[in-house]
Amino acid sequence: MLKLLSLIALLASVVALPANSLANSTEIEWISCAENTPQPLQGLIPNATLASLPLTLSCGHLPVPIDWSQPISENNSMAVAFAKYSPPNAVGNLFFCPGGPGQESASNAWEVALGTTNLLEGLESFNITMMDIRGSYQSNAINCSAAVYGAIPQDFPTSQDEFDALKEASAAWTATCTPADLIPFLSTEHVAQDFEALRVALKAGKSHYLGVSYGSFYGAEWASRFPEALERLVFDGIFGHGLNNSQLVGYGVRAANRELVRADANCQYNTSCPFHSQGKGSIIVVCYFALHYQAFQTLNMLQQAYNQLLTNLTAMPMQASACLNTTSCFTPVTARNFEDGVYSYLFNNPDYDLLFTGLAAALEGDASYFARQELAIEGFDSVTGLLCADVEWATDSFYNTPNSYLVVRHGDVHTSFGFIDVPASAARDIGISYLANGTLPPAQNSSEVAVYTPGTKRAPIADPYSAPQGIAAGDYPT
Repeated sequence: MLKLLSLIALLASVVALPANSLANSTEIEWISCAENTPQPLQGLIPNATLASLPLTLSCGHLPVPIDWSQPISENNSMAVAFAKYSPPNAVGNLFFCPGGPGQESASNAWEVALGTTNLLEGLESFNITMMDIRGSYQSNAINCSAAVYGAIPQDFPTSQDEFDALKEASAAWTATCTPADLIPFLSTEHVAQDFEALRVALKAGKSHYLGVSYGSFYGAEWASRFPEALERLVFDGIFGHGLNNSQLVGYGVRAANRELVRADANCQYNTSCPFHSQGKGSIIVVCYFALHYQAFQTLNMLQQAYNQLLTNLTAMPMQASACLNTTSCFTPVTARNFEDGVYSYLFNNPDYDLLFTGLAAALEGDASYFARQELAIEGFDSVTGLLCADVEWATDSFYNTPNSYLVVRHGDVHTSFGFIDVPASAARDIGISYLANGTLPPAQNSSEVAVYTPGTKRAPIADPYSAPQGIAAGDYPT
């Protein structure tokens, strides 16, 4: 029976299969890894190492249809690239996807083979395959104009005219992307079938899957389409199927609210915070998506100063001293830049210390910490939305996925893989144990992690001011 374990989330998806099947699966073209170094590693690996790469590393391309609803043909073919770590006497097959969407993947297999990462520590006895998803990096990378992307309005539309302008600008950017014939076929459904075609071509048999962030979305789609292909699934930091736009926005707003208040709570825990002596509420920043949280009902002196700063920035942008003699960032800083900057310190891997330092500097007239950075787009990219609402997305999926376990790591940061040898790694260790030997965790609720077994209900999200702080409580170590 297929069982799902989630580090934050489990996904449910029931969709119809397309007309095409894997009957026309093609053969793998094995290529020289040394001549196809993944982009993140280019220039970092000594020539001597490239000349004698470990025998445990292999690289290849697999031809697949551009449009999976049609048979593969000369005009309906592209190649997905992958790298594979294959230890002696492997105990099974594992596919790993770091998410994105479009995050580079193949380099992780290189690093496992070279012994330069502990990301998948505890899983080295498996064959581990990592595929660059279609439209990214070595899998027919999509390239789009950074200049046209920069013209897309960044404010959330508040009227039909603004919404129409956003659509028009987004369409103009999409029109610059090449290869154009691939653009309509970058869906999760197509990626899931690419994974299955690769599994079949590798003769991998029933396999396991670890998906981080958006990689959970791909894994859920793959499992729903080909349940016989996969056995153990771990989804870490979920993007969930089956949620409508209202749920996505609502969950995201509440996640943003909680993160803002947690930053304030962290300032009370952290004596080095410049505003520690100001007391509770000193770091609450009233961003445009967080106006109704209960903690915002009383604003102290610093909050009023923040509002005044935002008003001043609206009337007259503030200089960023760090950007005066460089093109890597831009001065002056506008009110919108300031709000975006605050958001960036709370998104994904929160950096409270830099947020606190930046706020203090801005109040002294230097907005360098909130300056807009130079835009750089490599391959396919996407516009950032609201904060990932992992707990609520995960809970929704957990309740709708039979035989699933929900693992909640207390503390901040989007995903659990990457935590090594700190108390915050408890959730990661549960996922590793499950993938490695099928061990399912017992129900528990400690200061490090909570585990919910099938059919149970998740406890309410803890108040940020009463929840433990620091690495021992699951915060990201800095």
